Amino acid sequence: LKSGQNGVFCCPDLPLCVLEKSPLRLLMIGTEGTYLFNGKDWRSLTPKKLVLTPDKSSKWDNGYAGICGIHKSGSQAIALYHAEDHVGKTSELAESKQAGYAAYFSLGIAASDDGGNSFVKKGQVITSPFPYVSRNHTGGNGNGSMCLDHTGKYLYAYYSDFTSQGANIQVCLARSRIEDCGMPVTWWK
Repeated sequence: LKSGQNGVFCCPDLPLCVLEKSPLRLLMIGTEGTYLFNGKDWRSLTPKKLVLTPDKSSKWDNGYAGICGIHKSGSQAIALYHAEDHVGKTSELAESKQAGYAAYFSLGIAASDDGGNSFVKKGQVITSPFPYVSRNHTGGNGNGSMCLDHTGKYLYAYYSDFTSQGANIQVCLARSRIEDCGMPVTWWK
């Protein structure tokens, strides 16, 4: 932290996603991507590798790709991730705001066939109906969480809607049939 700074502007702000309890394997966000951690227990956790990163050529997840929800069945895993468009961002917050930069959020899906050791992005799944315009606040839909419903038929995603210039943030719900594996165009808000 810089002298006189009381907190940090950006930090890992999404939940841990536990893949296995014994031995402990989990996904955690670090800076702009998601890391796989392994360990015998919580005290011995160490980062194994980066498993999901932003796509610098993308128009929607070029600045951040943080897994925030996971559904695992055997060696198959479906990951909901918070994606951010960072086009125009500088490393200094004041410069970015002066330039009219703000991150624009959406949610994407990534899949793993090897128990979470690696992920393949499948695409953007939840977006705001309001397009990004240059402004000094974040917008879009993000900060999701995913779970399987009690019937085992639907994946549910709870997420935040940031379309009101950072005020009046709403928690929203979308669902996709489990048979569709959360892929793009299968989600209903």
